[in-house]
Amino acid sequence: MFHRIAEAGEILVNDNVIRDTSHALAATFETASKGIIYEHRPSSPPAERLARELKLLLEGKDGQGPVASEQDLVEILRRVEQAAGDAGATFDGSNRAYLDLIGRLMQTSSGGTAKSDTTTPGETADPRTSLILP
Repeated sequence: MFHRIAEAGEILVNDNVIRDTSHALAATFETASKGIIYEHRPSSPPAERLARELKLLLEGKDGQGPVASEQDLVEILRRVEQAAGDAGATFDGSNRAYLDLIGRLMQTSSGGTAKSDTTTPGETADPRTSLILP
């Protein structure tokens, strides 16, 4: 989700925005799981916009239904928060290290990018990665 929104360019997204967004959403879902309705807000305008969009998707307000339980969302978002915070020091030191990692993972996964979505069955997006069976 983060990578797609970043690629769209509507919101300035980097690892700090992802960390801030994940922190606020995790706190919001954790509070809700205790029966208290309180929306924690991110500290930056880009993170606030991103949180607003992601919250609608995560809660299933798009007609799809919730993607996971509140407890699962808290755990996932806490891990994303930690990974986004640690990525810069672990990888290349940039403020987009986590976002770049997500992009690379989506490119190598089956059906993860628009490139692979445009291929026909039996065809791969990168011919060097095709498997030849005898």
